[in-house]
Amino acid sequence: FLREYAKAGHPLDKVEKDFEHYKKTMFNAAGEGVISTVSFLKVDCTHLRTEIVAHAQEWQRLLTTYLNGKAKEELSAVVELFAELTLTLSKQPEDLDHLSKSFNLLQATNAPD
Repeated sequence: FLREYAKAGHPLDKVEKDFEHYKKTMFNAAGEGVISTVSFLKVDCTHLRTEIVAHAQEWQRLLTTYLNGKAKEELSAVVELFAELTLTLSKQPEDLDHLSKSFNLLQATNAPD
């Protein structure tokens, strides 16, 4: 399921909502009583509550891992871009056309977005 989630390329706010959903579910489950009486039966939900909390924690971990991987990919792309730009701009221009292209590239990279 997480592979499909990653393939969908959800925006950061969607991932944050999902994370908050599991966090809220975990706190709601942890705050509930574990023993209930229904008619004449006493129901112990300790195991169910423990499993719900563990499930929510696992999904928080998975979403955090997904975000970490996505951030690593994006940072690697930025580092690679910087390396390419550094290599391109560090070459000594051979003629005015090359100098002009390098200057325009430098201006484009320094331009505020």
